[in-house]
Amino acid sequence: MSKNYFRDLRLLALHAVLTEPHEYHWRQIHRFYSKTFFVPLPEVPLLDQEHVLQAYYETQFENQDEIQREEERLDLLKTDEDRLRESMEEGEEAAADAAFEAEADAMAEKQRLAEEKKPNIAQVHENTIPVPKVGTRLPPNISMKFISEEELEKTLEAASFEEADASNLVIKQTDGFPKK
Repeated sequence: MSKNYFRDLRLLALHAVLTEPHEYHWRQIHRFYSKTFFVPLPEVPLLDQEHVLQAYYETQFENQDEIQREEERLDLLKTDEDRLRESMEEGEEAAADAAFEAEADAMAEKQRLAEEKKPNIAQVHENTIPVPKVGTRLPPNISMKFISEEELEKTLEAASFEEADASNLVIKQTDGFPKK
């Protein structure tokens, strides 16, 4: 017995569950029969396999609801031609899914490339006009006049900004302001 005997068996078991070979299904059916009918597992392969399978399938159908049983009945009544046609349709659907995934991947790649082309913040700062810091003087072509809250309220209540007592205010009324 090798050092990794149990690990190797676990790997074989996992592989069987994932790939579901023919032998795996037989072992699964034998385990079911052994548990359900209290027959030692090594004795199940010695029994009539038709009897074992009949019991297995009957129990499966008994545990299904009516809708599942009807779906199973319809599936069992399909001809080989029906199954071939369905597999071809599934192949077409798989091809359409693959085309969709390829298109989505292409769009994602295009978006990623566009993101790479966007300038980084250091490049943006090189091309912007510097904003004066608080406490520094404004350029001579810009002036700022502060008004009181009362003057602001009068300005906002006026029918238009032109009528208000705000001689230096250049803003004109738009649809967003209330009218009197």
